[in-house]
Formats: sequence, structure tokens, C-alpha cells
Amino acid sequence: MFETARKYKWALFFCTVSTFGALCYGYDQIYYTGLQGMRPFIDNYGTTRNHQGHVALTTTFISLTASIIYVGELLGALISAPINEYFGRKGVFYCASCCIIAGAIVQAADKATMGLIILGRILIGLGVGQFTTTSVLYIGELAPEAVRGPALMTFQLMQSCSQLVGSGITQGTESIDSIASYKIPMALLAGLPLAMLVLLPFIPESPIWYLRKGRGEDAIQAIRKVHKSEGPEYDHTEDLNVLHLAVERERANEATSSWSSLFKDPIERRKLLYSCGAMVAQQINGIQFFYSYGVIFAQSIGISQPFTISLITNVLQVVAVLVSVVLGNKVPRRANLLITTIMMWCAFIIIGGIGTMKPLPNGAAVGIVVVSYISKSL
Repeated sequence: MFETARKYKWALFFCTVSTFGALCYGYDQIYYTGLQGMRPFIDNYGTTRNHQGHVALTTTFISLTASIIYVGELLGALISAPINEYFGRKGVFYCASCCIIAGAIVQAADKATMGLIILGRILIGLGVGQFTTTSVLYIGELAPEAVRGPALMTFQLMQSCSQLVGSGITQGTESIDSIASYKIPMALLAGLPLAMLVLLPFIPESPIWYLRKGRGEDAIQAIRKVHKSEGPEYDHTEDLNVLHLAVERERANEATSSWSSLFKDPIERRKLLYSCGAMVAQQINGIQFFYSYGVIFAQSIGISQPFTISLITNVLQVVAVLVSVVLGNKVPRRANLLITTIMMWCAFIIIGGIGTMKPLPNGAAVGIVVVSYISKSL
């Protein structure tokens, strides 16, 4: 494995740069749920009071600011298609980075205005949506077949790593008794797309995009850049022919296919059901709830150290995803999906059983949170 990684080290490096979008995605998911549990953030944005008489965030504020980013992600995913078509994969990366930087600046500069927080969240979502659709596409088109599986899995690995970083930062700043406690995590979000903007000039455009645009010489240069670690004796002819065939096959399919064939053609319908089913199974573990409300949920059930619990469970998630990357080409996909699905089902049973305890002891509350986070790491 390590020999293969050395052989394709430049390809893996370029793919890693493209996964900076996953860094932005993972960091935003975790840092914002942490902000909602910080007392300075609550004092500045809260407009109601809880049963103890303390200033509290309204349910409207919590739900709207946490969920509005998904509207931005949907729009970002939709606009990424024309940008990909006319400006290439790197064009999307530039646009997405600028959207996230703008969103981070709006949030960090805001002075307790719900509307600006919402605007910032939408802008961040626009960037995340573009990254989510294009980063994996870029990796699939750029990575050599020998490392394509692990390279694609690095998107999830980078997302998990940034979630760990985000939970670590909020855990470190939540004790600051000023607006710096939440302004620092907000501002740091801009650092990730800024780093990507610095590195983008050094990565090649997708050779398949070049071929689709009839730019054969540029495609050759991109291919040679991807295989630079193989030395001057590398011959691009075979790889170029493979990509040519893929592009021609894609064009032939485009000429004879339609959106309706996804439902009318039995083979295409089966592919659609399998692929969508896998994605549904990935999300059915309730992962989005913990991304959006993890810290405040832990606080609501009596966890005394919700930020620390979040940090620990994100460490577990990084370990789980790293194992998946290492074993990506060694474990059959269906077997992996089956085993992890059974493990998630067992986690649900445990959580449901513990949740029936009335009143809920602190140890049981910790168990619910820990098992929930473990299930989402699967």
C-alpha cells in the first residue's frame, strides 16, 4: 500500500487539495453547534428566557440558523453544474472558496443580528454545496485507478478531521467570557478556503474536462503532472487513450439517454435505487441532528462537559474513518455496508433502551451521546 502511495504521491496530493472543501464542510458543521452552547453567544443573540430565568436562544433562531445552510448547499450544488461545464473543476473551487470566505467574514463581523448570521450561513452553504459536488468529481477524474478508492475516501476523512479540529477549537474557546469565544471559531473558518486559494494554482485541471473541451495538449500536460512521481520515463499514451475512450463513451451515452430513462430503463432504475439507497442508509443514522444540535442536545440531557464529550467522540470518528481509508481496497463494499448497518441498528437499540430510564442518570446521558456519536462515525 505504501509503495503504491509513493508511486502516486502527486496524484494523492492534488486530490488532498481538492478535499479542502470537505474541511470547510466538516468544520462548519461542528463549530456552529458549539457556538449555540456558548454563554456569550446566547447572551448576544438570545431574545427569550428559560425556566431558570436565564437568557436563551429561541427555537426559531436555533432551528433557522442551523438549517438554513442546507438551503445554501442545495443552491450551491445546482449552480456548480454550469460552473463545472464552462470554467472547469478549478473554477468551482475558486468560486466556492470565495463564497465561504464571504460567509465567514459576514458572520465574524456581525453584531448580534440574526439576519446577518442567516446571510453568512447561506453564503457558506453555497460554497459547501459546490465543494460537495465537485471535490469527489475531481478526485474520480484525476486519481489513477490504483488509488482511486482510498483517494475518494479521503473526502470523508478530511471532513472528520476538520470536525475534530472544530470541536477542539470550540472546546478551547467556550471558557472565554467574551464574544471572542464564538468570534474566533467563526473567523477561523475563512482560513480553510484561503489555504485552498493559495494551493489551487499548483494543482492541474481535470484532464477529462480538457478532453471534453477539445484541449488535448492541456489534457496531456495535466496527465503528466498527475504522474510526475513516476519519473521522466512515464508514457502518457495509454492513460490518454483510456480517458479518450471514457469521454467518447460518455458522449455516446448522452446522445441516447434521458432523465426519464432513470425510471423507465430497468438497469438504470436499479442503479438509481442502489446508489440512492446507499446514500439514504448513510444519513439514516441521524447524523445531521448531531451535526446541527450535538452540543445543545448534550446540555439538555444534563451532560456537564458537552464540549469535551464532542471532542472525544470526534476522535473516535477520525479513527473509524481512517481505518476505512486504509482498508478501502481490501474490504468488499457490500460487506462493509452490511456490517456497519448492523452496528448502527444495534446502536439505535442501545440508545432507545437507555432513553427509557426516568429520571435519566448522568452516566446514562453520557452513554446516549457517546453511542450516538459512535454510530454516526460508522
